[in-house]
Amino acid sequence: MSGVFPTRGQQPGFRGFGIERSTRVRDLRSTNRHQLPEIRSSDPPPGQYPGQGGGIAYDLDTQRPYYSDGYVWLPIGAAASGTVASYGFIKDGTQSVPTGTETPVTMWEITSSDTYHTLPGWNLTTGVYTASKSEVLTLEVNVAWAAGVSNLGDRTVRIQYMKFGVPTWHTIKEASTQADPDINVETTQECQMHAKIDQGDAVRVVVEHDAPGAITVAGGTHSSISGFQMNI
Repeated sequence: MSGVFPTRGQQPGFRGFGIERSTRVRDLRSTNRHQLPEIRSSDPPPGQYPGQGGGIAYDLDTQRPYYSDGYVWLPIGAAASGTVASYGFIKDGTQSVPTGTETPVTMWEITSSDTYHTLPGWNLTTGVYTASKSEVLTLEVNVAWAAGVSNLGDRTVRIQYMKFGVPTWHTIKEASTQADPDINVETTQECQMHAKIDQGDAVRVVVEHDAPGAITVAGGTHSSISGFQMNI
């Protein structure tokens, strides 16, 4: 910085001499290069870094920065109250369901970018979502029972909830449909729910039917789960 300090004669409105200063400011720029540790939210490491508290890392699955509270990894910027994230996936292949047996719908898959189409709490293999914090989870469930198998009986899809520390599933929403009378047509079902859940609580989708034999849940785009997560 440099300055010039001229003096001037007495001016109107001033007592004695006035002083004016002109300044010239020079910017100082520096470059810092820093690389975050890399993790995968689909298979995260322990949340605690020795001597660093929770830690911050870059998630290779979602291509987003994550932080850890010492227990779980959470996307940065998505934990504030009122923030919303969306997700969606489809059934990975068909699934045979025995008669009269409540069966979790498993083996889901993401068909595009993980960044915008899933949440870290979803276990796509088991079909169970586990909350990492208090939130509202919206589920839009679409299930299709395969054609060409049976047109007998009723089919039911349920959204279920399990409280953290209490290993019992409770049905919080259910939809039942008679099989389509045309055996060549899929029987489709829809079930929607807004579930207010707390950290450690779990949600899943199950199906059941009373046809005389095993029938099949169709895979691919025929069966899907999608929705939103809002932090509270």
